[in-house]
Amino acid sequence: MAANTPEKPQDTATAGSAPTMPVPPVMSVVKPKAPQRRRKQPTQLNSKTSPEAIERLERDLECVNLRRAGVEWHAIASQLGYADASHAHHRFMALMKAYPREQIDEARQIELERLDRVQLAIWEQCLSEGKNQHWAIDRFLKLSDQRARLLGINAPVRQEITVLSESTVDKAIRELQAAMQAQAAEAGLDVPAE
Repeated sequence: MAANTPEKPQDTATAGSAPTMPVPPVMSVVKPKAPQRRRKQPTQLNSKTSPEAIERLERDLECVNLRRAGVEWHAIASQLGYADASHAHHRFMALMKAYPREQIDEARQIELERLDRVQLAIWEQCLSEGKNQHWAIDRFLKLSDQRARLLGINAPVRQEITVLSESTVDKAIRELQAAMQAQAAEAGLDVPAE
């Protein structure tokens, strides 16, 4: 029998029995396959050990070293090939978040040492009577404020919030109207009644 031709059902009717109807061949229903999602293959960009990732980490570490040395963000960005100063700052902060606490304390100590050196450099100008004395004192105070913020010395600023309600505003208006009427009466002016 040739392939792809259905077999004919055999007639099994015997003498004295009713002939049976031939059974059609069973057709299988082919369901279309649902499109399979491609599994996201790990790319080298996602890998922490790819050459690109290692190069990025080395660049970010160099960013930290340059910032530690006091280099401005825009200079770091242009030197290391970041898109702009904010990108350099973003990578710096991402690396700082990944640092263990001890390393953050070490970075804080390094920053304090830098502040000490700068304050020491302008201290003589703060004490001398010269044209730069006011500038030096201003810089010294800003450096001191930076130190206080870095160490968390500054006390939280207490703020008082006053909520004005309608009754408070109405009371203020009545008091103002009474004061105006008293002044008008002293001056001999007629004040129209409400």
